[in-house]
Amino acid sequence: MMRGHKRSVLRCFTVRSASFGEGHVYDRRMPSADEILQRMRAIQERREEAIRPLLALLAERSQLLKKLEELKEPYGRAYVMAEEGGWTPEELAALGADEPVKRPRRRKRTAKKPAANAPETGSPAAAVPAQGPAPAQDAPVGTGSSD
Repeated sequence: MMRGHKRSVLRCFTVRSASFGEGHVYDRRMPSADEILQRMRAIQERREEAIRPLLALLAERSQLLKKLEELKEPYGRAYVMAEEGGWTPEELAALGADEPVKRPRRRKRTAKKPAANAPETGSPAAAVPAQGPAPAQDAPVGTGSSD
């Protein structure tokens, strides 16, 4: 009877675990470090295989988002040109053209500035005489004569 009892006790320690793979039977002995590493590598390989499609799509998505960002400004310019050509926002929307998120920057029209090397004519500053002592003309330097 001892033998039958011993077998039933051993069956109590038999465990099926999904984490070690289907049908793995725990046999009451401690796995070696190599066995643990082997199991860990198998689990890690399955995890890596599972993430590869996501990583490929993330890379493609990143490229597409960058391309979309590059198109925002030209799209805005084209949309404004269509509006200036007589299209209303409602008509453009009916055609599938959404209002742009980024409209082109409008340049402020300012008075033209003269070129840096061009002489200033008609400038109010040119009519004001220079202030300070007038330079001596024809006076020899160091003669000691003062008028």
